[in-house]
Amino acid sequence: MTVLRYAVFVALYVALGFTAERLKVSVNYYLEQADAIEGFFDLPPDRRDAALQNLPLIPYDYYHSHRRFQGYHHLTRPQLVRLKWAIAGGLIAIYLIIGTWALHYERIAWAKRYLYIGVGIAMFVALAFMAVSASFPHVHGAYAIARKVLGFIQSPLPVIFILVAARLKQAIG
Repeated sequence: MTVLRYAVFVALYVALGFTAERLKVSVNYYLEQADAIEGFFDLPPDRRDAALQNLPLIPYDYYHSHRRFQGYHHLTRPQLVRLKWAIAGGLIAIYLIIGTWALHYERIAWAKRYLYIGVGIAMFVALAFMAVSASFPHVHGAYAIARKVLGFIQSPLPVIFILVAARLKQAIG
């Protein structure tokens, strides 16, 4: 990969990383705060922001320090949950596209199948832990594991691991 391609690859991942974090955190934070207010989703959109402003503030709360997307006030809780999962699915697809592009330009296109298989296995594991969490609420930590696995595949790490493994394979022979 040329220096320019590496720079583009890194820039895409950095930009996507910040954007993804902002989107995911904003939806999760909104849901968390909304759930703390009795009848929040029964309020009209113009009163929701005011209701959120009345919550007690932590001295420095990173998530609260950012402006909320006003469009969230027009969504129901189920719509926000669907939005959260749509963002996750979209990010996984975008990371796979960028990863495929990187493997193609590194001339190790054969490794793409390992990227897809690895992400597929990780998604299966995450879904299994989510199912355990939903079916057995007393099993603590299952949902947290699912979120960590999903976080991993919504990052450049899978393709970086495959790039390193492919380079090691080439070096060994």
